[in-house]
Amino acid sequence: MTDPKPISSTTVPSARFDLSRGLSLGLLLLCLGWLAEVYLKNHQFPMSSTLMLLLIGALMLLLSGQLSLSASGVSRQYRYGCSAAALVLLALASRYSAPDEASSVLTYLWAQLFFLSRPLTLGLVLAAAIGYLLLIKQRDQRLQIHCHLLALLAGLAFMCGEVAGSYWAMQGWGRTWSWSSHFFFSALFYLLLILVFHFPRQWLRSQKQLNLAKALLLLFIALLQVGYRIK
Repeated sequence: MTDPKPISSTTVPSARFDLSRGLSLGLLLLCLGWLAEVYLKNHQFPMSSTLMLLLIGALMLLLSGQLSLSASGVSRQYRYGCSAAALVLLALASRYSAPDEASSVLTYLWAQLFFLSRPLTLGLVLAAAIGYLLLIKQRDQRLQIHCHLLALLAGLAFMCGEVAGSYWAMQGWGRTWSWSSHFFFSALFYLLLILVFHFPRQWLRSQKQLNLAKALLLLFIALLQVGYRIK
């Protein structure tokens, strides 16, 4: 009877701590605690505030990084990028507080869904942009699919917010959206989200060029959304 062969070191799974995932998880818990504090101190539906836009946007960024389950180097870079962007949003959020005034129009559920769609879109857009930037230098099929789904979810979240906002307007004012600067901005924003998936192929002949174009457009959308709200 022969002795069993020693187990090769290559067959033993590595137990090395993933710093990128730990950092992302720590920031995620910080966001959740901050959001809980805001809701406990403010009972007047703070979803419409700039603070909530930044906090929930950071939360969606961190969740997107956590959902990148691959242990590859590009996935770790992606989580680091999402964490860095979330830190920027949290730093901006520290300058704001939830509104103290009460507003009867914000008591509608549809109003809350409308305002919730904006930070969800912001976080998803930034997370997709970071992934597309990384894909310029190195190819990763899982990250490519991940970013594509994030961009799709961003457009879906924004459109659902528009539907909820139209129903809220009908309840509060007896009519849907009228032509105004807010309506124009929403329409422009949605068209830009759709453009992410409709770049002319004759303009962008390589996948790297396409990823760069998507990343730049998504970053512009995010800057447009944040700049529109920050005063």
